[in-house]
Amino acid sequence: MDSLLEKERAQLIAFADTSMASLTATRPQLQAFERVGLNLYLGGATVALSERAGFPDTIKIDLLRKTLEHTGTNASIADAFAQRLEISAQRPRFRQLIDAGRAAMTAILDGITNTALPALSDLIQQWADPTVRGAEIKKVTFLLTDIVGSTALTSKLGNSAAQRVVRAHNAVVRTAAKNFRGSEIKHTGDGILLTFPDAAAAGRAAIEIQQEGTAYARDNPDAPLLMRLGIHTGEASFEEGEYYGPALGVLNGVCAAAGDGQIFCSEEAKNRSVGPAFRFQDMGKRKLKGSQIDAQLFKLDWTPKIKAVKGPLEYTQIGRTPIATP
Repeated sequence: MDSLLEKERAQLIAFADTSMASLTATRPQLQAFERVGLNLYLGGATVALSERAGFPDTIKIDLLRKTLEHTGTNASIADAFAQRLEISAQRPRFRQLIDAGRAAMTAILDGITNTALPALSDLIQQWADPTVRGAEIKKVTFLLTDIVGSTALTSKLGNSAAQRVVRAHNAVVRTAAKNFRGSEIKHTGDGILLTFPDAAAAGRAAIEIQQEGTAYARDNPDAPLLMRLGIHTGEASFEEGEYYGPALGVLNGVCAAAGDGQIFCSEEAKNRSVGPAFRFQDMGKRKLKGSQIDAQLFKLDWTPKIKAVKGPLEYTQIGRTPIATP
């Protein structure tokens, strides 16, 4: 079994390298939607190879996880993606790329070399283009949170303590979303993607998130919560519970540009945020991570909350029951 597993793992890695090369031939870095498409395609290839070899689900998941890590996907995201592949396959849009990867790997296993399979870049472009499917495209304001150093945090504190930080993050973000009419779209593993009715609401929520996160970190120095936040208003479509479109790639890049405890906004979001609560610093034009886009970025300033005077009730940790004090 071990020799067979090593052989199949090597074949899958070679397939992944070829797939990656076909996508990066004309672009040095993959955009977010291209990365998701590649992962789905590799998921289908892993299923085909595992079924042919008779591997159980545990090995299939491990093969996919390691393959995604090999192509540059974050370890925690790769693990979550591999675990949820079967669920993803139930969605018609995702199934298209999974089936395409399965067909490509099956052709290789069968020794078929003259099959005219569609180019992977074309498959992903069609999959990601909402206009091909007649989907409605509209302007949407997004806010993305990202826990800084989440992988290192787990290594340093252990899984239990790191999960406490994640739960604190979740509570802080979801409370702010409720307070400012935000809607949670999905948990990314290291953060949360939300939408808001307008950029001003997203900005106010972002400030509250950083303020509450700082308060939590102050009261929990052994397990601090550090976040970077990104806000962008752009075009996207909503299908099967997910948002798609160029706005998501910009949003990821805007968030990635922010440092610990910072809120970065695109010019589109900044221009729609009006009011005395907002003070921006122009951070200049930057090439967004994972894309070829040069975007004007702005840092939304915020200040920590003044620690309240101890009153009759006090609770300083997320989830702790208030305790009466004398």
